[in-house]
Amino acid sequence: MSLKGTGDTYLPVPFVFDSTISHSQCQYQWNIESIFHHLKFFLQGEVMGMIIRRNNSPSYNAYGGYIEGGYFILGNRLGYDRRDALPLCLENKNSLAIFVRVNHTNLNDSDLKCGALTDLSAGMNYYLNKHIIFRLNYSHVKTDQYSALGKAHYNVLQSRIQIKF
Repeated sequence: MSLKGTGDTYLPVPFVFDSTISHSQCQYQWNIESIFHHLKFFLQGEVMGMIIRRNNSPSYNAYGGYIEGGYFILGNRLGYDRRDALPLCLENKNSLAIFVRVNHTNLNDSDLKCGALTDLSAGMNYYLNKHIIFRLNYSHVKTDQYSALGKAHYNVLQSRIQIKF
């Protein structure tokens, strides 16, 4: 079983995590997430874990999580889709939100060291309308010596346009 990931970006960049778990038998994943909105403030977080049972080897355990908080400078709060449990774009045009986020992923276990990543991000989202979002993010990322990149600190500046149908 392979564990691969680019960290805090969707761009085609080198993998931060690139490991193979040998003798894999089955995999279990779990997560707990929550979101809170009050007036123009929002707070969102998630904790997740993974267990890979292995033949004739100890099980492999990994975990991660994030917490994000923000404030709407312009416009109102996000909507919420109860069916899919996801935040929705705003009905208001020309809304602006700022946010900060801390993320930690640890793929190191007692006998398998597959890497760890911690990043601190700040950004803003401009909601042109309920279908179009302009996003700008800055992240400072730290990886440990077991990650595919080795021990490193680096910065990422990203912009995206998101179109929702």
